Amino acid sequence: MIEIDQHGVPVGVRYLEKEEMGRLWKHSKGNHNSFPAICVHTPLLPLEICDYFDRNKWKKSKLLEKIKTLSALDLKLDKNANCPFQIGTWTQEQLAEVKSSTQPQLAALRQLLNVFPHADKAVGFGQQLLDLIKEQLERCDDEALVDLFKELFVGQLNPNEKQREKKPYICKVMTYFEVREAHLYANLVGSDVTRRSLIDLLQEKQEQTDTVVSPFEVQLVKGIGRKYPNPVLPVLGQTYLYSKKETTTCLERYQLSGSQAFQAGREEVDKMNNALAFLTAAERENKT
Repeated sequence: MIEIDQHGVPVGVRYLEKEEMGRLWKHSKGNHNSFPAICVHTPLLPLEICDYFDRNKWKKSKLLEKIKTLSALDLKLDKNANCPFQIGTWTQEQLAEVKSSTQPQLAALRQLLNVFPHADKAVGFGQQLLDLIKEQLERCDDEALVDLFKELFVGQLNPNEKQREKKPYICKVMTYFEVREAHLYANLVGSDVTRRSLIDLLQEKQEQTDTVVSPFEVQLVKGIGRKYPNPVLPVLGQTYLYSKKETTTCLERYQLSGSQAFQAGREEVDKMNNALAFLTAAERENKT
């Protein structure tokens, strides 16, 4: 998790266990449109450093040796690659309503959206993050976090030999962003309160659709519109209540795809989504 202060500067980095990370929400579409979770697919350091790095030695090294190895690297962001730490156009459009909202439950998310770097500021932010990590390495005693830093810096050899010429190294790190000044907000970005408030806001502002005949109750209801929810559930991770991809033809005869091929009622889908959240809540773990 990376904390950002009110000036848009990264000021803290900490390691999240897989289980903790799985409980955090994200608003996403595909692999490259996601917020406040952003997946880093390519190492942050230049190719020559990735080539030089001895990965076999790394596997055998103790914590202090690992820290010494990373501290010796020239931590300069690869400016030939697209810095992943930027807010995308899709996210800006999707979450535009948050910026105009006055709900205190969305204040932390609104602040994060306001200070998060756009494309023109991404490189500067990426270098600030590398500088922060360099400082944090000096006092780090968490080996899992050090291994994460290594993955961000130099990644791993691309296992796909056909792609290796164009992309010799890959990185598989999911970063999550949070505001630093927690005391200023009713709840943090990653909280369930924020998730629920965002869902309510997006559903309120969702494009109005004509009524449809409910496939569940056989009566006229307000349709779900363009998108079914895709909640992030414990253990299961990202889940889709309707899995047909928008980019593939559902029925060639009718040329329908996505939610248009199966228009359920908005309230019905909300009930399903809420039921899933209730059944998979942390307090009901190991209960039937």
